[in-house]
Amino acid sequence: MTSNSGGARIGIVGAGTITQNVHIPAIQRLPGEVELVAIADMERSVLDQVATANRIPDTYTDYREMFARPDIDAVMLMVGDPLHVPLAIEAIEAGKDVFVEKPMGTTVEECLRLRDAVRASDRFVQIGNMRRYDAGVAFARHAVAELIGEVQSFDAWARCASSDFSNSAGAYLPTIRPAGYARPDWKLDRPKYALDAHSSHLFDHIRYVVGAPQTLSAIRGQRGENYSWQGLMDLGDGGVGRFELTYETAAPWSEGLMVYGTRGTVTLEMSPVAEHRPSRVEVFDTESNRFITPYLIGEASMYLNQMRGFGRAVRREEPPRSTVDDGLAVVMDIAATRQAVDTGASVRIEDLEVRS
Repeated sequence: MTSNSGGARIGIVGAGTITQNVHIPAIQRLPGEVELVAIADMERSVLDQVATANRIPDTYTDYREMFARPDIDAVMLMVGDPLHVPLAIEAIEAGKDVFVEKPMGTTVEECLRLRDAVRASDRFVQIGNMRRYDAGVAFARHAVAELIGEVQSFDAWARCASSDFSNSAGAYLPTIRPAGYARPDWKLDRPKYALDAHSSHLFDHIRYVVGAPQTLSAIRGQRGENYSWQGLMDLGDGGVGRFELTYETAAPWSEGLMVYGTRGTVTLEMSPVAEHRPSRVEVFDTESNRFITPYLIGEASMYLNQMRGFGRAVRREEPPRSTVDDGLAVVMDIAATRQAVDTGASVRIEDLEVRS
């Protein structure tokens, strides 16, 4: 059911930083397309402040009451990683479409359960891979597919800045938090959290722009509380690539891709996530012996574009760009990286699904 204005009616679970500073502002810029009608959070003090500040009509401390409303079309799950899959399955069973932040889940096994639940329903799950709605990334994907020939090799990286060096510092507004806020338990295992949270974007960038890796090998380094994963990927068709995740580093935040093809190259320098502007992309075409830098027009904010896409998917006007299968593939990449580090052996990624 959609509202009389035709907009998708949305409820959010979780009133934290990303909800307050990213998703609510995006929804507010889409009147008539997406309507935020309810929000749920266990912390009543935070819930009331966020709802009042953003004129959200209804609040719940029990998300199940919100799921039970027949007038809500879809829910957004802005909760801790261990809750992504359980709440997504509950929402699907309640007849809701689902938007869930990355990573889709914490294990391959639970992500397979979510995929099965989606396939058994008429609902969909969209993963919060906002770069798929970045105009620069979209052009890079087009260039790799159409302009530079077959992929010979690629480099992909995500170097996460410490707060002292972050080039996004101050980009988020102050966040309403409960008194006595402490970092949640699931974030205390620093290497696990770093790999799960940040390689999920890195691996999705590779899959969306370059293609699906078949095998993976990796090593992990450590300096104090900072970690770095370096790995190799085989695309299975003669193309190979390297990836790096460093968390944290004493330098500005940096994410990007270099893709080398048989007829050219693509350089993609991703904009800091909080700056709401397209990534910079440059293509070198060997046939014309020239560089191509596209003039990107349209909405600059990938978060707004992502929310518009979610609304359209709820209204069945277009499919989501990041599906439950995409979410599963990335979690398999993460699991393969962890296994490769632990065993020192190359991992065939599809074997993880078979063993699960």
